[in-house]
Amino acid sequence: MEVISIPAGTLPKDIPREEFAERVLDAMRDSILGKIMKSSVRDSTDNLLKKEMTKLAGEVIQFRQAMSRRMLEDESLDKKDPVRLERLPESFEAGWKEWKGGWGNREEFAYTAFIEKMTSPEE
Repeated sequence: MEVISIPAGTLPKDIPREEFAERVLDAMRDSILGKIMKSSVRDSTDNLLKKEMTKLAGEVIQFRQAMSRRMLEDESLDKKDPVRLERLPESFEAGWKEWKGGWGNREEFAYTAFIEKMTSPEE
């Protein structure tokens, strides 16, 4: 049960029944409309979030596939320092930053950042 309050300062000591009923109905309507609006906003933003997460998941899969394909095709990896698997998370992060921000050849920029991070000598 929800309590809807009408501030006492807004009501005179003696108020006709109809006016009191009107004020109570106005307060109830405002409360119900607020709940409807809150629910609508929440539903709308939840839908937006789901769409963006789906889009982001697709982008991450594309990125991961591009990095895998490029590594398999990259013959120069044999000539570089060894791949350091412990740096894989940082490598993906560096590549992802380039992937998200790149307008031109983002795959090339992302792969370069990815490989540089993973093959750089120990610090």
